[in-house]
Amino acid sequence: MENIFLKLDWKVGDCGIDNHTPECMIAATVPGNIQCDFAREYNYKDVNVGDNFHQYDWMEDKYFLYQAKLPNIGNGERMIFKSLGIDYEYEILVNNESIYHYEGMFRKVQLDITEYLTGDDTLGVLIYPIPRVDNPKYYGELNRTHASQSCKPAVSYGWDFHPTLVVRGIWEETGVIITDCGYLDDWNIDTYLTDDYIKAFGEVTLDYKGAESYTATLTITSPDGETVFTASKENGDSIHFEVNEPKLWWPNGYGEQPLYSFNLSVAVNGEIADSVCFKRGFRKFELVPYEGSWDEPIIFPCPAPKAPLTFKINGKPIFIQGSNWVCPKIFTGTLTKEDYDIQLKWVKKANMNLVRSWGGAIVNKESFFELCDKYGILVWQEFPLGCNYYGASKKYLATLKNESEAIIKRVKKHTCLALWCGGNELFMQWSMMTMQEKALRLLDSQCYLLDPETPFIPTSPISDFVHGDYRFRNPDGRDIMQMMNGFVTSGYNEMGCGGAADMETIRYVIPEDELDRFETGTAWETHHGINAWMKESHLYWDTIESYFGAPLNLEQVVEYSRLMQSIGYQYIYEEARRQSPRCSMVLNWCLNEPWPSVSNNNILDYKGEPKPAYFAICNALRPSMPSVRYPKFDYSKGDTIKLETWWLNQLSSDVKGKLTLKVNFDGKDTVLKEIELNETALDKNCKLFDAEYVLNSAKQQLFTVTAEFVSCNGEQTVSQYTMLYRV
Repeated sequence: MENIFLKLDWKVGDCGIDNHTPECMIAATVPGNIQCDFAREYNYKDVNVGDNFHQYDWMEDKYFLYQAKLPNIGNGERMIFKSLGIDYEYEILVNNESIYHYEGMFRKVQLDITEYLTGDDTLGVLIYPIPRVDNPKYYGELNRTHASQSCKPAVSYGWDFHPTLVVRGIWEETGVIITDCGYLDDWNIDTYLTDDYIKAFGEVTLDYKGAESYTATLTITSPDGETVFTASKENGDSIHFEVNEPKLWWPNGYGEQPLYSFNLSVAVNGEIADSVCFKRGFRKFELVPYEGSWDEPIIFPCPAPKAPLTFKINGKPIFIQGSNWVCPKIFTGTLTKEDYDIQLKWVKKANMNLVRSWGGAIVNKESFFELCDKYGILVWQEFPLGCNYYGASKKYLATLKNESEAIIKRVKKHTCLALWCGGNELFMQWSMMTMQEKALRLLDSQCYLLDPETPFIPTSPISDFVHGDYRFRNPDGRDIMQMMNGFVTSGYNEMGCGGAADMETIRYVIPEDELDRFETGTAWETHHGINAWMKESHLYWDTIESYFGAPLNLEQVVEYSRLMQSIGYQYIYEEARRQSPRCSMVLNWCLNEPWPSVSNNNILDYKGEPKPAYFAICNALRPSMPSVRYPKFDYSKGDTIKLETWWLNQLSSDVKGKLTLKVNFDGKDTVLKEIELNETALDKNCKLFDAEYVLNSAKQQLFTVTAEFVSCNGEQTVSQYTMLYRV
């Protein structure tokens, strides 16, 4: 018969710090997190409000036991325990006998437990206390350092967008398989393209357990439903395939995302016993030097050339425009395909083509990668190392090897995977790691052995990939325009600009009696309104008052904060595009947030809804558009603004029509220049002309510069920029 997967009815209990038998068991949701089960059972307060996340502090150093009754099996049948992920260190028990121990949350478990069954059986999963470093210096203080000798994502130990709440539990699909003829333990796919892209070929391998004789069959169906390959193999662990004239998979904005359906089935005694269906696109990724880099003059003493950091996909250089992806929810076990879909649709709609899956957070569930395959969103995948020094203890390296192997084998099956990265900010002063650290050498070797076709870098930032700034105005007085105009690099992997949540969210998370107390020790600090990053506020009240005057009430500060975030992000993305091909990437920090901050760098709020800055980025990432470079944000009477007008073009088509540059100052429009565009170079950005405007006195603080293009067929494209006049 075909194998049957059964979900179980789970309960969970508190075993204390000494791992005693639970006094009571409560209903558990699987997949889920233990914290959610206790919150539901005992009516905890809303975790999003104030400092209610501290309700869970008592759980950190305790053991917890999941239990479920097992079904009976018939003669000749076997029972396989299967879990796609348990967080974090745990034991599997059958009838209270420990049969398996593992540390990590990303490795799939499939165990044949038949020999332990007696006919009235209980399955248990014992969850260990949270990982902590064994150093008295840090006892009693939870911070990211405690994640430095484990593969537990560091973000849950507290970040400037995440509370200190270390979740645990059975966070992925878990149950038992009933079989009388074996089961498919794992499978793998490798695909390649010929240099002329007219043929795809590859290999599907399988690991089938429990049957000495079986037949594996692979069938490949095109996106149009046509069978393009089928073959069977007796008792073999691999099937080689070829597909002629494959339809190529492209990132969002550069083409379609055709996915071929692969059906791998295993038959025993002529009957299907197990099978897996998955989708895969055909594409080729390379990481290459930026255009013209080899032609730059050599000056002695001569350093090494800049690292190759431009993506080439199917032979075509691609400008990467996207965002940094963090945990969509605190309680990772509750993440669903719908949660991912809401946010990834916003990514696609913004014309973004990559998300950097940040190393401080989890490696996402399978549905995340399936949706990225579907929507053409490349994934820069980091291993769970972030902002720490990850030492070389044997225990840690063994854990990292196991976890990285599981991560690589799972994620490499997806078309969207574009880059492996060791982790976040590992070469910075707060981490102090180098290329010679064994953890990074291990990850490099793992990627080469298990997925040699996907590029690898040890950390971000590295070489010519940069991080920061995250403020509209730097303490040295430069605003985001001045910072971007004065710097050119291969890629902006993290560029941020803080912006407030809406007033509804602020009133939701800040208790009413603290709403006017903008000070340390209140929910303003807890929810990252003050002392959030480098002891600064992502709200930047002082900066706003310096521009717009004081005193300002909270509603005004929120309005100006959201405006400045929109202005800042618009400029970051457009200036990075103007710097192409020297610059090949721009990603903001960050896309989303798992918990409501009163102000942060994200462009989607904790509900997955866009802030105004999201729409500013949408406008900045239109495939073909006029764009204006300007010197800074604020000006005074008598200042001359020098304006550079550009055309940004990612389309393989000419641009023909009239382009007008104008200023609206103190309510009056002034046309600075009008030109006829006959064509622009294909797939190129180009500077069109310079213009100047002298500011006279005005009563209004804000004024705009507009580049308006009307094509020959009457279609209008407008790019508008808001600036400040100091009255």
